[in-house]
Amino acid sequence: MPPISSKHISIALLVLSIFIILTFPDVIMELVVEAMHFIIEIIVEISDVIFEAVESMLDQLVEHTFHTEPHDTQIIVFYIIFTFLMIPGYFIARVIPRFYFYLTEKISTNYQNHKLQTQLYWLGLSRNDKIKLGLMIMGGLYIASFLIM
Repeated sequence: MPPISSKHISIALLVLSIFIILTFPDVIMELVVEAMHFIIEIIVEISDVIFEAVESMLDQLVEHTFHTEPHDTQIIVFYIIFTFLMIPGYFIARVIPRFYFYLTEKISTNYQNHKLQTQLYWLGLSRNDKIKLGLMIMGGLYIASFLIM
């Protein structure tokens, strides 16, 4: 009996993963959604704690530097934070239209190329191959309907 290599283990794990995904798609989807929710929640909490720490440090710095009242300090800190957030926002607002037009052009070009390749492939098939392809697609959709229901 040959020794078990890492390639055998990885193939076995891949087959097991595919079997689990096909057997329990609802459990897998729930697990993925819960994991993503947890990750997003942690990111939001950490960013909130960081923001509060920065705001508190700015409050202390402005209050002790300019000897202001708490209300005046909050206004000054608000405008400092607003300024620091608007500088990258300005540059992002300048880049977004160019990126949008680039992306729409790229998507349109890719769609046209894909459509042309599909048409050329279809025209290159014989009648029997077209029937086989149609039956395979219909059979695949029929089987997929059991996973969806």
